[in-house]
Amino acid sequence: MINNPPKLNDFNSYPILFSNKILNKNFYTELKLNWPLFSQFSTTSAGQVARNNLELKFNNQNYKKIHPSFQKLYDEFNSVDFRNYLKTQFDFDELKNTQGYIGDFDSADLVMHVAESTSGYENPWHVDTRNRIIHFLIYFGDDTIEKGGELAIASHAQLNSNLDYKRYPNLQYIYSVKYINPIDNTGVFILSQNNSYHKGCALTGLRRFIYAGYTNKNGPAWKTGSDWSGISGFSERLKYEKLQI
Repeated sequence: MINNPPKLNDFNSYPILFSNKILNKNFYTELKLNWPLFSQFSTTSAGQVARNNLELKFNNQNYKKIHPSFQKLYDEFNSVDFRNYLKTQFDFDELKNTQGYIGDFDSADLVMHVAESTSGYENPWHVDTRNRIIHFLIYFGDDTIEKGGELAIASHAQLNSNLDYKRYPNLQYIYSVKYINPIDNTGVFILSQNNSYHKGCALTGLRRFIYAGYTNKNGPAWKTGSDWSGISGFSERLKYEKLQI
């Protein structure tokens, strides 16, 4: 199923794995042709505007009901072999010394969202919850996108300590912004360390994608300062961010 495993790519100051054709062509086509009808499943917005997520965990009701190709995809990413592959790309032992990593990747839960975002979707610059170890996206084409929908990633000015990075960055410290287009079969894996700043860009149209994360079972996977979270909601933060531009 995995045709072209993602490789480390020098996008910016934190590790990203990238593949422009991550899945076998026939398998990818099978997924796209069997994209689920969301009204037939239990879905969630995950606290975001203009986004709908069909959440898959091993053997939950959505997993049991969805087309078997999506079950196979989940199982592949949840396998010991693929986790071991990711461990060859991200040195978790070194991360303990350099990035304040305190998680346990081997036992991490994999949660996968088969997702759609529509006109009005946009996220602020952020890093994911500190329980997240790695998160990844697979895009299912831009044929239904009128404008936007890119994943933006950026470097951040170095701070004195990993504990000084916040969930939402001070925009004056963001630089070297790059954009990954949501074209067919593109896969992006982000090591969710404290400076892994990214955002979903404003969208007009419909974007289909998969978002998934390996999440630490027992508390944070990264050391943070006591005031890490700041303004909590994406919508509130995005309004604040627009005022700074």
